[in-house]
Amino acid sequence: MQTGDNFEVFGRTDFLIFNHQTVASYLRAELAQRMADQPGYSLRAMAKDLELSPAYLSQILNNKKKLSPSRRLTVAEKLGLAERETQYFYLLVQHEMAPSDTIRQNLDKQLHDLAHSYEDQALDADHFRFISDWYHVPLLEMTFLDNFEFTVENASRLLGITTVQTEAAMERLVRLGLVTENAGIYKKTDQNVVFRTNRRNEAFGSFMRQMFGLAADAMDHHPVHERVMMTQTFCLAASQLEEARQITREYLQRMAGLFETAKTRDKTYQLCVQFFNLTDGRLKESD
Repeated sequence: MQTGDNFEVFGRTDFLIFNHQTVASYLRAELAQRMADQPGYSLRAMAKDLELSPAYLSQILNNKKKLSPSRRLTVAEKLGLAERETQYFYLLVQHEMAPSDTIRQNLDKQLHDLAHSYEDQALDADHFRFISDWYHVPLLEMTFLDNFEFTVENASRLLGITTVQTEAAMERLVRLGLVTENAGIYKKTDQNVVFRTNRRNEAFGSFMRQMFGLAADAMDHHPVHERVMMTQTFCLAASQLEEARQITREYLQRMAGLFETAKTRDKTYQLCVQFFNLTDGRLKESD
């Protein structure tokens, strides 16, 4: 999985619901996003926001109960869904309560037709979330670890994130076709993904800031033999920037080659490269 300063992000997250086939799947993704956006946010907090009991919401998220039709209006309003999103949400609730196959098939068609009109935006919204939440990339690559049983619980423990975040992330990776799932076992597909853009992008900036934060944390808490941190400052002609970019790409490709030749894979590492102009005249005031 490669990202770079040619990173491209598409769409808006408000189309995300059209990528879900169950109420539980959508609410899990919503909870994971809120937990990422608001440190300390919890299932109990979301239950309060949706005017549901924590126990009832937990049962919905774990597919032990269905959201009742009588509560769908309140929940849709509390989620802040737009008109078409609310329509799709209602159809999901109806589908789960449908008393016959004939009715379910009719609802399937309505869901498909409504989702199809937003197909491109929905996929783009997943790409946006995929790159802006740091743990998606490690989860994708961790499927290659040797002697590691990739379960939601085990992956959450290694990354230090919640099982809700991991479940939502894996569902998203499966929908994007980057991971396959069979009886709870996840495997990365053969696809290699590169994101690129030629302009400043908020999502890419968010992703990189999260990775920089993790790198700073590693400086403080990881032993020296578990990390490689180097920096060098030098002068160069601006006209050589493209050559520097090409050398950096070649370096990254050589590092990726280590993965291909590795005899065993017992850890997942992150490589970040920064190359930027220090003498652009914009002095930063200290706090």
